[in-house]
Amino acid sequence: MKQKVFGIGLGRTGTTTLRKCFHLLGYSTVGSDDDMFELYSSGEMDRLLFEVDKFDFAKDYPWALMYKELDERFPDSKFILTTRKSGDIWYDSLRRHAKLKGKDMSLSVRGLVGEGSGKKDYIEMYENHNQEVRDYFRGRDNFAEMCWENGHGWGEICTYLGLAIPLEDFPHSNPSPNLAKRYYLKARRPIRALIKKYTGL
Repeated sequence: MKQKVFGIGLGRTGTTTLRKCFHLLGYSTVGSDDDMFELYSSGEMDRLLFEVDKFDFAKDYPWALMYKELDERFPDSKFILTTRKSGDIWYDSLRRHAKLKGKDMSLSVRGLVGEGSGKKDYIEMYENHNQEVRDYFRGRDNFAEMCWENGHGWGEICTYLGLAIPLEDFPHSNPSPNLAKRYYLKARRPIRALIKKYTGL
């Protein structure tokens, strides 16, 4: 078992990308889980902590909501808060995701915001979670905050963990349409350069 790491950013903050990173680094991982969230809602923390002990890395619901319990049970673990550039960007991503999945937005955040709530309520919940996490870990070296939109990637993750940067490209899993387009175009540029070099076109 490796040193445990927990991704405690809310959904739609790049948590799928974070899990892919740890998979590539050789960690056993677990993500959002309906059954585990049911245990969380029922207050069965001991069962949850027993289950998560089977993995090196955990992210999303319910794990992002129980960082205090995880910190207490696994005091040598590390925590990563993934965020977006702004609450507005996060909300827009959440709204598109819910529409794509054909479900109510409140279900996308596990009911943390009630049905019929507006944009302000969602952003307030998101920003409150982030600030509470920052306040809890303030001044501690087992906490890092990362935002892929700000250019964070392998360098920040591996420096934080004390690991060598892997040869694999940094994964961007489940991106928003605009982000996906940007990375597609970036990936295509070397191909265009080769075509021009060898064909003159």
